[in-house]
Amino acid sequence: MSKVIQTKVEFEGRMQEELTVAEGEGLSPWPEDAPLSHVGRKVARLDGPERVSGRAVYTADVQLPGMLWGKVLRSPIHHGKIKRIDVRRAAEIPGVRAIITGKDVPKSRYGFDFAADRPGDKYILAKDRVRYRGDEVAAVAAVDEETAEKAI
Repeated sequence: MSKVIQTKVEFEGRMQEELTVAEGEGLSPWPEDAPLSHVGRKVARLDGPERVSGRAVYTADVQLPGMLWGKVLRSPIHHGKIKRIDVRRAAEIPGVRAIITGKDVPKSRYGFDFAADRPGDKYILAKDRVRYRGDEVAAVAAVDEETAEKAI
């Protein structure tokens, strides 16, 4: 018998939800009175010395061949209609590989298709209007961080 297990995971300050399928018989949660060896106790961090000495390698430290940098343009206003987005100047900057706006993303909400536009639906990038300051309006991919920032 299979069982779907839902967990929330924190990685480098970001929370994400994960679903795991566990195969096998007799899968059941721990009893409430089960002794726990790590919960509620101090546990030595294996990466502690690397972190405090500055030797730890974080995701942002990794540079791979052909890697692109992404930047997102966010709305400076709290609420408004998007009249037009002109990407021509950004596209002319050497090193810019891709620019997308709300018109370029599929008609779906975070990967889940729905039949009709409804007020309050949140697209990956704003399409016709921004609903809050910081709403994502466009995204750029470029060969380095400075080029991506310039294009935004």
